[in-house]
Amino acid sequence: MDEWTKIIAETTINEEKKKKGLEAVERAVKTKRILPVPAPWEILWGQMEYISPFFWLGEAFFFLIFWILINSRMFEEAEARQILSFSSATIACVGIIGIHELHKSVAYKMAELEQVCFLNLRQVWAAKMVLLAGVNLILLAFVTISLTDRTSYLLYEAAIYILVPFLISNIIYFRLLLWKSTEQGVLYMAAVFLCMLFGLVPSFYKDAYEKSCLWIWSVVLVLALLAAGIQVKKTLQKAAGGRELCLNYH
Repeated sequence: MDEWTKIIAETTINEEKKKKGLEAVERAVKTKRILPVPAPWEILWGQMEYISPFFWLGEAFFFLIFWILINSRMFEEAEARQILSFSSATIACVGIIGIHELHKSVAYKMAELEQVCFLNLRQVWAAKMVLLAGVNLILLAFVTISLTDRTSYLLYEAAIYILVPFLISNIIYFRLLLWKSTEQGVLYMAAVFLCMLFGLVPSFYKDAYEKSCLWIWSVVLVLALLAAGIQVKKTLQKAAGGRELCLNYH
């Protein structure tokens, strides 16, 4: 130990070589091309190019269906409770279109590739979630405003009645996205059917859409928001790991 200490103490540093070395490092740093970090809007715009026509056609289909039915004579003659019930059952199906976009990564065995690209799987899914949620919110706003025009419900009341089935159905769809099964398509179809039935359940109770029950809807909405947030967080955590998603579908 003493011998090494003596050697180190006797070692001299060539200041000229040190200076030249630091200058060389500085020049290399200045000439190095640093990859730019894309802005959030650039990421969203880039991912929008990869969203399939199926999603846009599906959303347009639901827009068209709601627009036709809300302006039809059937809706003019129907009771407010029946209109809300139909809207709830239909809106419960909307989320599956967005989930299909996320499911493509694992269904077509692209999770590994996306995980090692400039944007990893978690970032890709997060960007897509923002885009899909934005489009769905526009549809929800259209349905909610249309309902207030056709019924006596206030805007916030219609929003609560529509958001509850929408959120609960999406929680189920997100859970299935991480489900380890080779029969994913069958599970999704069954989930859509069950969510539609769930949307129709309140119509069997006369007072379900009355103001006296609004507090129950509000509580369910808060719980659904919390559950949806937790489910989205779990989904992104799974995507961040990548390994489990990649291997579960092979």
